[in-house]
Amino acid sequence: MAAHRDLTIPPFASVWAQMEVDEAAVRESTRDARMEGPLGAAVKAGVVLGLIGFVLGILVYVVSNLLGLLIGLAGVALLGVSAFVGLTQAGTARQSFSQSVGTPLMEQLLAGMSTPGAAPAAADGSVPVLRASYALDGTVPARTLASAGLVYDTQMVQEDVITGRLGDTEFVLADLKWQSAVTPEERARETSEPSARQRREWRSLARQELRESGLRISRSAVNDRAEYMYWKSKQKSELEQQLERALEKKRREVEKLGPSLVFFSADFHRPFASETYFLPSERTRGLTSLDREEAAESELEPVPMAGLQLPDGVEGWSTDPAEAHSLLTPQLIETLSAFIAEMGTESVGVSFTGSRINLAFSVDVNLFSLDPTSADIRATAERIYTDVARFLHLVQDLDRSPQVWARS
Repeated sequence: MAAHRDLTIPPFASVWAQMEVDEAAVRESTRDARMEGPLGAAVKAGVVLGLIGFVLGILVYVVSNLLGLLIGLAGVALLGVSAFVGLTQAGTARQSFSQSVGTPLMEQLLAGMSTPGAAPAAADGSVPVLRASYALDGTVPARTLASAGLVYDTQMVQEDVITGRLGDTEFVLADLKWQSAVTPEERARETSEPSARQRREWRSLARQELRESGLRISRSAVNDRAEYMYWKSKQKSELEQQLERALEKKRREVEKLGPSLVFFSADFHRPFASETYFLPSERTRGLTSLDREEAAESELEPVPMAGLQLPDGVEGWSTDPAEAHSLLTPQLIETLSAFIAEMGTESVGVSFTGSRINLAFSVDVNLFSLDPTSADIRATAERIYTDVARFLHLVQDLDRSPQVWARS
């Protein structure tokens, strides 16, 4: 079993003082995200005028179809441009805040965390520290997300990735943006084979083209031509591809402003005998679910939920239900319950896979970034500091779990 390690987190006030942040300068550089200043006023005016134009267009359409349509389209265009400018400015403000406050804050926090209660790690009696690094635009490998089995889209937008080690416990913490998640069904449609109806339509077009070309019409010729025409229609020009890449980049930047799905995974290098999942009964906020048919295919059995104190709607599945109950110790249940209460969410997923414990919590706010509703830079930084420290304490709680460290 690992030696107990009590994390010591430096007080926020001392870290903030060391950073010497120019709050006035940061407040000025992020004001557009709060819709303050001339540009913010212009964006707000554009949104209001766009909405008025759209509603007015609907009313005028009753009298004059063309005039109403033109007014409505102008309103929609103004609304779209205003929203685009506003989101772009919010993204710029996020980047400015992260560079001047967020990243230095994370680095100071991680550098200042120590474990004075731990046994000496070296012959000179030095005390081990939590070793971790922070990457604003980092990513958790898709393989790690997939093996955890908690999210249905491993390509979600990510940011604020912390990786590190406490003693023998390796961990990763990341902020995934659940609004960017694409369901498996939607993903399949993007690259799917044509449906039966589409095949009939393309065969009709192919038959017409062969007839106009004076070529012999046969079943094989029609099928070959229809297949060629379908996949050619999917191909995009170089200009279209460049535009698509630019729009995708902008979309992902905007989605970084969205609400968080916090993913946490710790590797204890002690393989579990079973595979266990606690998931919502339905997909929600980026979290996946399991139905009985899918569970049976993976040889997973229902886990009785009595006494586990997980939110209503969470279902348990395991290849060994008895071990599943032993893994969720009273200490871990207490930790999870406190997290759920503090974060105000019931969108929770927990899994024990391979040698990793994986946790995921979805919320309605962007946890580790600039708060666009507040001009109080210090208060925003303290909120981020507290949230990250809370998650890092999970490393300690898991590191001290006797059920985990008793694995052979």
